Amino acid sequence: MDNLVKEIKEEIASYIEGEKGRCIHQKLKAVDMIQRLGIERFFKEQVKEIMHSLYRQWDQELGLGSVELTGLGFRLLRLHGYQVSADVVKELLEKGGEAGSFSIENYEGIAALLNLYRCSQTGFPFESHIMREAATFAESRLRRALLLEEPHLETNNMRKEVQLSIHAKDGDGFSVDPNPNPL
Repeated sequence: MDNLVKEIKEEIASYIEGEKGRCIHQKLKAVDMIQRLGIERFFKEQVKEIMHSLYRQWDQELGLGSVELTGLGFRLLRLHGYQVSADVVKELLEKGGEAGSFSIENYEGIAALLNLYRCSQTGFPFESHIMREAATFAESRLRRALLLEEPHLETNNMRKEVQLSIHAKDGDGFSVDPNPNPL
């Protein structure tokens, strides 16, 4: 077991510090993956360094530029105790919706919606209006993608991620039945 943990630690460390890890987007995805796997304690220093680097690049009005990256970055910064304004989420809703960044017709759009939905769950009570608007917007589009069985949901287990995220609050399992049979 110790050898397996050591191998995983080395693989993830090389990913973070290697060529693939030089891009902030890949680094944020690695931090997200590390947290989801519950192994953050093995990478405290690397995660701390990445989050500090992210915060230095963060623009309080624009986030990180791209819709997907800003949603992911916002959530991770909040979870790590950094102060970031919810105005970024408001801007995401305005600009992302206009630019078609939240399309359910491509993988990037679905990933952006999922990140927006997840970041909306990190709001403070005084931000409830903005965060509720973001959650409602993202959830309705994600549910529509599930119902329409968009083919992009099959990439990288995106369907399961969407189902897990939006149904976790519902408590109704991990599948969507577009034609439920009432008793």
